[in-house]
Amino acid sequence: MEQLEDGGSDLEESVTTPDNENVNEPEINENKEEEDDKQKEEEEKEGETQTTKKQFRNHYMSQITQAFGTDLDKIRQEPNFNAVRLNVLIDSLEAGIDIFSDLEQEIILADVQARNG
Repeated sequence: MEQLEDGGSDLEESVTTPDNENVNEPEINENKEEEDDKQKEEEEKEGETQTTKKQFRNHYMSQITQAFGTDLDKIRQEPNFNAVRLNVLIDSLEAGIDIFSDLEQEIILADVQARNG
């Protein structure tokens, strides 16, 4: 391996100029910008996914309460119904959301939006 005047070897990835500037620095900056762009895209996609999940939850819970409104009213009017039982009921109803994949949720929401114009 041949040593260069500045003490580096000819196998180093970057080349140092007489001013000790890294010639590959713009490439490094471009890579960092690409990584930043990818991270922003992932964050935006995650935000969209969270929005879709919230919208689907609202739609799903609305459909459940409409479909089982009389049953839910009977449960709500029971004498031993309290805040703890309400939370258990809500959690139980929300558990049904998990049977729908992200894609199915998006399709259902798109259908709802198409119907509502």
